[in-house]
Amino acid sequence: MKYSPREIRSLSDKKRHAIIGDVAREVRSKRNTIKTLHKVHPLNMTEDEVQLKIQDLTTQIAKADHYRLQLLYPGIETIYEDRIIEICGKSSVKEMVSNGLIESCAMINGRKLYAL
Repeated sequence: MKYSPREIRSLSDKKRHAIIGDVAREVRSKRNTIKTLHKVHPLNMTEDEVQLKIQDLTTQIAKADHYRLQLLYPGIETIYEDRIIEICGKSSVKEMVSNGLIESCAMINGRKLYAL
């Protein structure tokens, strides 16, 4: 079940961390699926279908990582890029930007800041 930002702020720390663990496992599973699709071409799928599936999974990972950030930092509006990379990885930052989930809003002391 996905919670709204308002509901996230009202969750207990224990409940939020349990959900974060579930989201992290979901992301790892999807990343492993992508690795498998890159290595082994399924016999019942064309190359275009494989690429569409990879793109769909990548978008789902970006959305899950965005949700994880909301759970980790309830109520915040901005976060530094280096912190996002630490939590989600560089490729996920790129995907979140391309999917419009986060956007660059400032540069402070050489550190890029993103709006959630």
